Amino acid sequence: KSVKIQKGKKYSVSKNHYKVTKVATAKANGTVTFFKAKNAKTITIPAKVKLKDGRKYKVNRIAKKAFAGRRATVLILKTAYLKKAGIKGCLKASKIKTIKIRVGSKRKNKRTKKAYKKIFTKKNAGKIVKIK
Repeated sequence: KSVKIQKGKKYSVSKNHYKVTKVATAKANGTVTFFKAKNAKTITIPAKVKLKDGRKYKVNRIAKKAFAGRRATVLILKTAYLKKAGIKGCLKASKIKTIKIRVGSKRKNKRTKKAYKKIFTKKNAGKIVKIK
């Protein structure tokens, strides 16, 4: 019995909450927004998550104030799909001090880090953080 995933609904995967922005089909991955983080010292955002329908969804956005009220100081990003508009205000009211890029090979990490340094600014993300 398959579960029907709906656009706009929120789903939980390992205590992190995601909001579906595009439903996956048999031929294409869907997309989700990282909506609310679990309360831990370190938070990891994966490149893709598997929802209850068994299909994979790309994490391509982080919601505004997704880490607000959480005790996390380190954010590990395993996704290279984030864009400037997709992270607006995501670090506001958070305790995050460091973002670690872990998307793949050393070369890909370096390239992604360079791109993320341009978008994770105080003006866009809402806070100044170190990107490693």
